[in-house]
Amino acid sequence: LDNTNIGSKDVTEIFEHLRHNTTLVHLHLRKIRGDDAFSLEATGFLAEFIKHATALKSLWIGKNEIHKDNVCDVIEAINVNPCITSLDISHCKIGEKATTILAESLKMKSQITTLWMADNNIGEAGAIAIGEALAMNSSLTFLWIDHNNLGAVGTTALCQGLKVNKTLISLLMQENNLGEAGATEIANLIKANTKIKELDIGRNGIEENGLAAIMDAVKVNTNLTKLFLRYNKIELNGALVIAEAIRKNYTLKELWLGGNLLTDEGASKIAQAMKVNRFLSVLAVSYTHLTLPTIRLVQISVVAVSLKKK
Repeated sequence: LDNTNIGSKDVTEIFEHLRHNTTLVHLHLRKIRGDDAFSLEATGFLAEFIKHATALKSLWIGKNEIHKDNVCDVIEAINVNPCITSLDISHCKIGEKATTILAESLKMKSQITTLWMADNNIGEAGAIAIGEALAMNSSLTFLWIDHNNLGAVGTTALCQGLKVNKTLISLLMQENNLGEAGATEIANLIKANTKIKELDIGRNGIEENGLAAIMDAVKVNTNLTKLFLRYNKIELNGALVIAEAIRKNYTLKELWLGGNLLTDEGASKIAQAMKVNRFLSVLAVSYTHLTLPTIRLVQISVVAVSLKKK
């Protein structure tokens, strides 16, 4: 029922009928467009359903504003459910307190493997709680935590937990206002963590020093295969740093640089570095205002890598 135009009454009736259901496996109700769809009454029934839904594997209710008086009850119900493995509560504005409640569960529970929680106003306390949970969690493989304004403090807390985490494979954290201190923490994480394969730190205002630290870490990393650096205002100097790292890294397969301020010279240097690197087969440079000859050079480098693999 994703993206449907049903109102509060309809949603309330759905949850009321489901509250004693023990056979439903997937519930997908993202982006309900009706007014106040997740009302006080509706979310009360939702919490009751989640507690007793012993077959429920995926609960996707993202892009709905859960009523503020019941948001903690819904999260607590998720915590006691023994079956949910895939949870989407992104863009629900759950706030700091509910995030902390969820984090306590992540410390102890082992079944949730994928978690979407972008744009939830988790605050510094929420980020610290999630970081502590990640240090103990042994099941989560995918975490989408975009647009939570983590800043340096939140990013540091998250990275501290991930340095000892052994299961997370994908970390998506665009638009979190990392700053130089946050970028340095990401660099330290790349050096320390041996499991993360996909890292998205786009739209974080990463400047020259922060990018240099990250790419120095990429040089010695042996597990990262996808790196997203889109829309970070990377210019010529940044491109040169990236090119140098590409020459020394032999595990990265995809590098996404779209939306940056790459010059023809900078993009050309990266393309030339790909000739040395036989593994980087995806170089995305869309929305960069490069000239056609440079774009062709990038395309030729990508094709050359593909031919080497074959």
